[in-house]
Amino acid sequence: MLKRILLENFRSHKKTELEFGKGTNVLVGVIGAGKTSVMDAICFALFGTFPALQNRQLALDEVIMNRPNEMDMAKIELEFVYGGKEYVIERMIRRKGSNEGKLKCEGRLIAGPKTTDVTKKIEEITDVNFDLFSRAVYSEQNQIDYFLRLNPAKRKEQFDDLLQLNKYEDVRARAVSLQNKLRGLADERGKWLKECQGRNLDKELAEIEGKISGRKEREEELQRKIILEKKSLGVIESTVKKLEETEKEALFFKELLSKSEGKKEELEKSLKSVEKRLGSKTPQEIQKELEEVIEKIKSIKGGKEKLGGQEKDLQKKLDLLVEEIGGIRSNLRNADDSLKELESIKGKCPTCKRELNAHSRKDLEDEFGSEKKKLSTKLKDFEGKKSAQDKEMGILEKDIGGKGKELEGFAEKKNDLEELLERAKDLGEKKKQISDLNEGMERAKTSMDELGFKEAELRKERESLGELKVKISSMERDVSASGEMRKELEKSGVRLKEDLEKMKRLEMEINGMRNSIEKISFFINALKATQEDMRAMLVDNINAAMDDIWARLYPYGDFSSAKLVVNEKGYEVMVRDRNGKWLRVDGILSGGERSAAAITLRIAISLVLTQNLSWLILDEPTHNLDSETVAKLSEILREHLPSLVEQIFVITHDEGMERASSSSLYFLERDKNEDGATKVIVEPLK
Repeated sequence: MLKRILLENFRSHKKTELEFGKGTNVLVGVIGAGKTSVMDAICFALFGTFPALQNRQLALDEVIMNRPNEMDMAKIELEFVYGGKEYVIERMIRRKGSNEGKLKCEGRLIAGPKTTDVTKKIEEITDVNFDLFSRAVYSEQNQIDYFLRLNPAKRKEQFDDLLQLNKYEDVRARAVSLQNKLRGLADERGKWLKECQGRNLDKELAEIEGKISGRKEREEELQRKIILEKKSLGVIESTVKKLEETEKEALFFKELLSKSEGKKEELEKSLKSVEKRLGSKTPQEIQKELEEVIEKIKSIKGGKEKLGGQEKDLQKKLDLLVEEIGGIRSNLRNADDSLKELESIKGKCPTCKRELNAHSRKDLEDEFGSEKKKLSTKLKDFEGKKSAQDKEMGILEKDIGGKGKELEGFAEKKNDLEELLERAKDLGEKKKQISDLNEGMERAKTSMDELGFKEAELRKERESLGELKVKISSMERDVSASGEMRKELEKSGVRLKEDLEKMKRLEMEINGMRNSIEKISFFINALKATQEDMRAMLVDNINAAMDDIWARLYPYGDFSSAKLVVNEKGYEVMVRDRNGKWLRVDGILSGGERSAAAITLRIAISLVLTQNLSWLILDEPTHNLDSETVAKLSEILREHLPSLVEQIFVITHDEGMERASSSSLYFLERDKNEDGATKVIVEPLK
């Protein structure tokens, strides 16, 4: 039983809280007052959806109140009692972020916060899902006659789906499909089996096994020969190895002789060169001559140093003479300048400032001329001395140069004598080395003779080794090729054995398939019979409920009962007239009579399919009903239906349905011009 629901910011409900009880609960209001939103909220709280949302007539965030102000979230809280336990469902819908759901039982959280977990738990508890709830419990607005508006075939399809009889049809179709697949598979495998039986697989297998045996014997024979040849190969390899070791020793001595010959030749060449240079001189004579040269060098160096000292003294004298000559020449230039100036001067003496006459001018000229003559004589004397000293300097420089050349000659001779003395001293060592090389070469020749290495013998053994390796390699290739062919034969043998096993297995499988096909035929027939029995049982239960409900619901005496009839065309809804004749509802009943039949059918389906839930929601059930039928329906909903259904909810704009309430009665109002929220007025029961 639903006890209470709280809606916050849900559609037009700012904050609406309603309490419900057993019997018939009625919500009355004009179009747009928010009546259906209450039932949608109940459905959403239970299953996370409602018909308009499921059919995508609106998006989930559109259920959040957006007028007059847009809200960020909506909340639904639903309390109900089921199986003697109290449950509370809470659903949160957000414009941004994740939605949440919680389910509590006796105050303890048993599902959430994932919304799908809450829905799954509700379905487990009530054994009702949204699909069954929306078609058997919740009759949408103006959809109460939904089943009557369908043609019989479509009605049968919808009823079978609702009654879950279509599951039998689905299983039967899958069984037929499986049967056809098994039959096709059995035929296909039987064809392959027949082809295999036409071949003598046992004979083919025996031939292959004979070939395999022959190849194995040939491979074993070749392997034995390979073992013998490899033994011979080992002997030859050992011989070649020993010969190669001897060859290495022989090559060593040969290389040693070659190197010794070269070194000896080089030493003898060097020895001849030294002897040629020495001539008949002995090392002692060379040493004495070297000492004499060294003494001569010392003497020349002493003479050169003495001449160098004389050169320095003479250079100083020359420098003084040059300086004196420079002074005399300067004085001569001054005398010349004074004479020239005297010729051009008139009046006073430039020196004493006295007046000049012809006599005094003459005296001055004589005085300057005499001074100039003395300076010229002195200059000539000094230039003669310089010339004599320049000659002397030239002789000194020539003597110094001669001493230098003489010194270079004796230095070169000294170097030659030192080198010759060194070679003369090394002459005995070279002769000794040549003697040692001759002895070593004799020993190497003796060792080579003792080895007795013959290159032709090694070449012959190597040729034998190569031929034997080629032979063994050829035999191994033959073994490998034979092995590959044997493996292919073995694979063919395995395939033949598998085919033989497969033939035996297929015979058993085909027999099993045929037995299964026969059993599936029995199963299909049993399904069909069970489906018909289930349909008959459910229809009988629905018809029993319809007969009881119609008698209580329909206020007139022209039709005494209503029922569903199953025929070849589908499901027909029929009513019984006062003469006991059953008539089709389609095309016979008026609008009000059809609505009565539709309500009867809805209530009957709910009673049969959701007995444990015992809820019924009717949204605008008075469509096309006259006032008398409305009054009769109100009486049925108030007085009689609560004995069949524990809790009924009626959504209506018809104020005449107020009388249907046996529990809660709510009037819903809303100022749509001002985008106002839904207001609830609670009316006490009369």
